[in-house]
Amino acid sequence: MGYDINRFKSRLPNEIICGICFGVLDDPQELIECGHMFCHQCINRWIDEPYYNTPTCPICRRDLCADDIRPAIDSVRQYINRLRIRCDFDHLGC
Repeated sequence: MGYDINRFKSRLPNEIICGICFGVLDDPQELIECGHMFCHQCINRWIDEPYYNTPTCPICRRDLCADDIRPAIDSVRQYINRLRIRCDFDHLGC
């Protein structure tokens, strides 16, 4: 599951939002055929429990299997790792 988008200080680009849980990508994985990215846990659960008989990309509906998934490129991971989050006590003036 991705990170809650409300935890982050800046506006987040859609490219780092998981199309399944709608959180910021956690251990981002990319679908080779279409390039869409999802959290590792989200896309694996999606494939293991397909809504239809054959799993498809949750965004564009291309057929997919576990071999069609690869870790996202390092620059995506680095971008996410550099994002600034809000303190849990932000509402108290932290």
